[in-house]
Amino acid sequence: MYHDWNKEDFHPLHTCFFCKQRTAETEETMEIYKVIQNTEGFPGYVVKYTTARILIPICNQCSEQHQKEGNQLWTLWFIVWALSAAIIFYYCLYRPANGYITSLILSMCIALPLSYIPFYVLTVIWGLVSKNTDEVASTEDYPLIRKFKSMGWQLSTPKPKYDGRKNEDIDKDKIQQLNAQYSLEASNTIAEFIIWCESQK
Repeated sequence: MYHDWNKEDFHPLHTCFFCKQRTAETEETMEIYKVIQNTEGFPGYVVKYTTARILIPICNQCSEQHQKEGNQLWTLWFIVWALSAAIIFYYCLYRPANGYITSLILSMCIALPLSYIPFYVLTVIWGLVSKNTDEVASTEDYPLIRKFKSMGWQLSTPKPKYDGRKNEDIDKDKIQQLNAQYSLEASNTIAEFIIWCESQK
């Protein structure tokens, strides 16, 4: 085998990974990324990366809970952003001479980055309060994701690195070669994990 799998990596593919109790009726898709190259572009730096999709077995009850939590987070973000925009508009930007519409649009734009910190704090608190008690594992605990991370892949979308380097020549052939190499690496790893889990029954 290309990778060595340990006994602690095993998870029955027909059992929900999150609660480890109910039968998995569906799958949760997670995207994982591997950086190919950071280059100077416009504006700033541009990052090129490969994407792979990992399917995690999940039961309907845990899936519905995840969707519910996602909708709640979007609602929470909208409330934080709207309140931030209202505060900026009322206390800082609104002047009759500036015009109502112009001040409102500026307040909404400025509130986008400024609302991130209170939103992040609230999501941490929200996660502690609204945690699904049925779940005993998180997405990052999934063996296949842990394996990918050990191979240099990451769950978050890669961000350009503003490290002050000089412009790198974009070698399109090299980028295509690495993209194909990483895609094959991902496919092989996923296939081997499925085969290994099936062999442990």
